[in-house]
Amino acid sequence: MYAKAEQAFWGYIETRNKYELTGDYSQFPPEMTTYLEGLILETTQVAFEKNKAGGLHASGPAVNTTKPAWTKRYGDSVATMAVCQDATGLVALDANGNVAREGVKYSYYAYFRVADDGLVKIFHIDAMGDSLCD
Repeated sequence: MYAKAEQAFWGYIETRNKYELTGDYSQFPPEMTTYLEGLILETTQVAFEKNKAGGLHASGPAVNTTKPAWTKRYGDSVATMAVCQDATGLVALDANGNVAREGVKYSYYAYFRVADDGLVKIFHIDAMGDSLCD
């Protein structure tokens, strides 16, 4: 199951990078429903619309490191991943190229479950500040 969770996670990151790095917010990527569900999908759509309205794009890709969190569970999760996302040194730029915010390092637990369509998807995230980063 963890291998399927990794596929979902990296698919989500790749899809998100496509619009965050280019600023192409022409439509919310329908493939996000392959990787996310529930509240996580909804909050990703809200962030997409907010970034679209601000004309935001990232100056580069954040570095993500992951590892299994075998003992962490949430509800009916089948896999849990500890994620560290390091965006230090990066910025979010607005439509005019002005810095809208500085990048930071933060971490979270991503919880995966088997969705109704049979795919393993992220359905819950616990933010952990930067405590999971080495």
